[in-house]
Amino acid sequence: MTIVLVGMPGCGKSTAGRQLARQMGWSFTDSDAEIERQIGCSIRSFFDRQGEERFREIEQQVVERLARPSQLVLATGGGAVLREANRLRDLFRQRDPLYREVASFVLDTGCTSVPTLVNLLHMQLEMAGLSAKADGPQPGA
Repeated sequence: MTIVLVGMPGCGKSTAGRQLARQMGWSFTDSDAEIERQIGCSIRSFFDRQGEERFREIEQQVVERLARPSQLVLATGGGAVLREANRLRDLFRQRDPLYREVASFVLDTGCTSVPTLVNLLHMQLEMAGLSAKADGPQPGA
């Protein structure tokens, strides 16, 4: 099973994801870091040279490859729920329905410390029967 974290840029997906993976004994990957490794430059630089549409194609390929069941916590880029170019000012208003559409669990990260957030997420996963440090496949995987 792979746990995929989605949300606005800067909301703590990578920070919480690393801690959650450590707590569960799983691997952690940040899709933006993997994309930068693959393209050989920063995402911003790639955006400037190739455009957002080409970036989203690569992002989709990377997320599909990484999201295969494998006891992995995957932090995605803030725009991973988008496929078409989207540069409007109110990103939260635009993206929030998309994040909620793909989410199994929704946690408000606004006033929560990272350790509290990780514990809340881990408890949600345990209540759903999806969290254990077992080596074998998880229920629902």
